[in-house]
Amino acid sequence: MLIMGSSKAHHNYNPQVFCDTMGITCYNAGYDGNGIILAYGILSLIDDGRLPRVIVYDVKQQFDIYQYSGDGDHTRYYQYLKPFYGNPSVDGIIGSVSHFDVLKLRSSLYRTNGDLMNLVSGYLKQSPEDMNMGFQPMVGLIDDVSEQEKDYSNEIDSLKLGYFKKFVALTKEKGIKLFVVFSPEYNTPYSDDLNPIREICLTEGVTLLDYFNEPSFLKKEFFKDHCHMNENGATTYSAAIASDIQRITNVKYNNNNERD
Repeated sequence: MLIMGSSKAHHNYNPQVFCDTMGITCYNAGYDGNGIILAYGILSLIDDGRLPRVIVYDVKQQFDIYQYSGDGDHTRYYQYLKPFYGNPSVDGIIGSVSHFDVLKLRSSLYRTNGDLMNLVSGYLKQSPEDMNMGFQPMVGLIDDVSEQEKDYSNEIDSLKLGYFKKFVALTKEKGIKLFVVFSPEYNTPYSDDLNPIREICLTEGVTLLDYFNEPSFLKKEFFKDHCHMNENGATTYSAAIASDIQRITNVKYNNNNERD
């Protein structure tokens, strides 16, 4: 199983809980400040022999649906993909965002520029995230409990929504069971803003799990900030969603990642 999405995926899903509940290996591949464009690129790079059986994709309005002030020119969404320039899917992503970067990426030096220390450090030490299967738990309690204000526009970002549709199509092509999830947000009354994803899931027959305003999770003690749960909240939430997924699929995996 892969957990994919933005920082909500990165901090709200504890892979160990999914392993224990479902008997399946699990890795958290969420990336802070990113969303569907990067996720599509990552999935397209995975060899057929190493594809996950299940993907849980956590939706965030800023990174998956709407225009967002932090987007800039969208080039930040494929920074992790630059070293893989030459792969048709990656080239297509970069070309859809910046034709200028397509020219620059012909230089091998540009592909890894700024990433050298990250590449080297990966060979020198194991990070806490590696030991936690990609999961980065957050510590502390939310301070500001007032209503969360929007930091995105009401204008659909056609590039993001287009890649969400491509992501759905790719999971179907690869035979991957996809769960699209709206994880809880504290005092954030914008559930209707998720409707574009709801419509895609309904049209494409994708299983949607909506916990956005689920009362059982909307407790101050579960949150670090409005959209990120702390470790206690993430573990409690992960146990609930793992049980729901197992119930829906009616599958229990053994230690060899095969169905019992």
